[in-house]
Amino acid sequence: MTNNETEKIGDIVEEIRKRVTEVDSANKIVIDKVFLGNKKIKVVNENIKNMIDLTENNDKLLEDISNRISEQTNSSLEITKAVETITISASEIEGLVIETTELTEDFKDMLIENVTIVHSLSGIVDELDHKLKYFKANKEIKEK
Repeated sequence: MTNNETEKIGDIVEEIRKRVTEVDSANKIVIDKVFLGNKKIKVVNENIKNMIDLTENNDKLLEDISNRISEQTNSSLEITKAVETITISASEIEGLVIETTELTEDFKDMLIENVTIVHSLSGIVDELDHKLKYFKANKEIKEK
């Protein structure tokens, strides 16, 4: 080999060393970036897990709210039915009070009529008693 060829080979080897150094430096940068990327991926994965946990918790809370709304709706319906029953009962009671008042008026009228009859009978009894005493007294006078 000639000196010129050896020099060219030396230049090529030197160029290869430079390129290897550049590649090695670039490789270190890539490794650092991959390492940093892995850290960021871990943070992202943790954040995604937290979001999933929070979403599941929100789902449970929403389901609980939905159940409570259903329970309140059922309670409201029960209250409405109870109020309707009370209203119907109040109307029935009002009807019975009116009927009872009418019957009481009839009973009062019958009592007044009975008291009048009793007074009349009492007068008749008094009159009969008076006549009976009169006849007894007359009978005693005649027997003497």
